[in-house]
Amino acid sequence: MVLTDVGQIVYQRGVEVLAAHARLEAELNDLGTFGRGTLTIGIPPMGGALFTPAIATFRRRYPKVELKLFERGSKAIEAALIDGELELGGVLQPVDSEK
Repeated sequence: MVLTDVGQIVYQRGVEVLAAHARLEAELNDLGTFGRGTLTIGIPPMGGALFTPAIATFRRRYPKVELKLFERGSKAIEAALIDGELELGGVLQPVDSEK
């Protein structure tokens, strides 16, 4: 059996569609399991060494997740968390709960 010119085009496009579908599924699965994306973390300037082991462990476990570090004081980290600029924040001193 030999494909016609039209059959050859349909076959090639079908192979491309199936490959694109497989890539899409893989990318969506990665997102669903925290395999990809961006995580923005706030850490205090003088406390970076305390957070380094946790960050290193996260990087090993999720190498495709881009980490963005926000290095500021406790009040700035709190404000950035409230404003939705950070997903996670670590501080060394308690943040005053009264405003």
